[in-house]
This record gives sequence, structure tokens and C-alpha cells, in this order.
Amino acid sequence: CEMSEADAQRPAKPQVQQWLKYSTGSLATMGACLFSHPLETLKTRLQLQGEMQAKGQYQKVYKNVFHALYVVTKTEGIRGLQKGLAGGLLYQAMMNGTRLGTFDLLQDAQRRNGREPDVFTNALAGAFSGVLGAFVGSPAFMIKTQQQAAAAEGLTTGFQVTENIEHSTCSQLAVKTDSTNAQP
Repeated sequence: CEMSEADAQRPAKPQVQQWLKYSTGSLATMGACLFSHPLETLKTRLQLQGEMQAKGQYQKVYKNVFHALYVVTKTEGIRGLQKGLAGGLLYQAMMNGTRLGTFDLLQDAQRRNGREPDVFTNALAGAFSGVLGAFVGSPAFMIKTQQQAAAAEGLTTGFQVTENIEHSTCSQLAVKTDSTNAQP
């Protein structure tokens, strides 16, 4: 295979460090989380409303997403919409950083072996990366959801908690969750 004159004059692509790929993937998804997190908090509150209770057997605190926005902002302030933000940012960094970084690592491995990735290997790399990212991010997702579910006193529905868990450390929260769910 001969190189054309234009290809010979073109400088080689600089190699990007793997940690930089992981970091940029993580930072991009964390930036998106800053804007989407308040809506996810409202979604979590709406989903937990009446959890584990028969339809019509619980007080409906939130009528719709706009009413939930009004109630949470009125009772908890703007900070109520950002409950669990630290857990959300950690989740995005762990899950999507791992997912995007692993996929790119697998793509680079294919190219180092002299093969351009095809549809099948891309699908396998994507599936593996997605599973690994979900596995790595799962603990942070649990912490984020627990923090988002913590509603102001009088607004709890289902199994929402009212305690202030916003400033708990991850290990304290995990131990607390395990002990409160323990069966006698």
C-alpha cells in the first residue's frame, strides 16, 4: 500500500493519554448532571409517592412535575432540588467515565492489533463497557437516590426518609441503609 504525497505530509495524530480520555468523559457527563439533577430529584420524589401502598390508600403530595417543583422549592428551597448532587456527580464520573473510557480502550486495543473495529466488535465493546460502567456506578447511584428521596418533614410518602442524610459519608449511609432494612 503506497502513501500519497498528501498523506506523507500530514502530521501524525498525537496520542491522547487514557487518563485524559476517562477524565474528559467524566467531566462532560458531570457537567450535564448539574443541569439535569433537579429534574431527576423531582422524578425520584414522584416515583416514590405511595410506594408499597395500594392505589388510593396514600396521600398524594405531588400532583405533577410542576406541582412537585413548587412544593419542593417552597418547603425545602432551591437546595431541595439539588439534594444528592454530590452522589449524582460521583455516579456520573464513575459510571460514564468507566463506560466511555473502557470503550475507547477496547477500540484502541483493536487498532493496535492492526484491525479497524467492525460493527460486531463495536457492539461487544459497547455492551461490555456499559455493563462495567453500570457495575462500577451502582453504589453511587444508590447513595444519590437515597439523598434525593429525603423529603422535608410532612412530605414523606411511601418509604421516603425524613432524616438529614445530605452530609453523611458514603460508608455511614451504606451502614445505615443496611441496618434499617435488616429483618428481625
